[in-house]
Amino acid sequence: GYSWDEALRCAEMWPWVEDLVLSLNGISVLSPPPDTLFQQLVHLSLQDNPISSWETVCNLGHLPRLKSLSLADCDLTSISFPETPTGQKTPLFANLVVLNLHNNRLQEWVSIAELNKLARLEDLVVKGNPVTVRERRHITRCLVISLLGRLQLLDRMAVTREERREAGIYYVNRFFPLWVQCGGTAEGGTPSPEFVREHPRFLSLLKTYGAPETVPDGK
Repeated sequence: GYSWDEALRCAEMWPWVEDLVLSLNGISVLSPPPDTLFQQLVHLSLQDNPISSWETVCNLGHLPRLKSLSLADCDLTSISFPETPTGQKTPLFANLVVLNLHNNRLQEWVSIAELNKLARLEDLVVKGNPVTVRERRHITRCLVISLLGRLQLLDRMAVTREERREAGIYYVNRFFPLWVQCGGTAEGGTPSPEFVREHPRFLSLLKTYGAPETVPDGK
């Protein structure tokens, strides 16, 4: 197998490489590639490597043509883009459309919410993470679809217009009591930063679907 540093050295001989598979290589740290490398790279698989830090993954965020990234069966526990405020798009992974996070160790919904900062993400695989197995499968789909406004495919299944609508209504109904508790109103308001970080699209969904007529108990 190749270490990441060995892959970078070999990449000097592959200036036009578009597809690269580095699965099962024991890679845990990804140092930033020099600006001269991987300029044409479109598809990268790092599947089945012991990568636990999202920060090290972000060292790949400036690859200009990277469209598809597989981090399936790695050890990621959280995802964040701390330099990018909630509601804005990160400059990292500017052309990333496809992201595979199958069978990682993501624990919290805020990690999924952070993916809304990716400007072009449309195809996500996220099943097999602790955060996604706590709920029934159709509820998990509702939550992910509501958190990520651009998704066209989730766990290899198309997101239909009707499914997006039903997910949005469910999401507003479920979290409206918490929204009010955190300072929001039926018209908008200014909820706590913590709520906004965990539910970055709630206000947009509230404006689209309206407040629930009867306030549910949050279950």
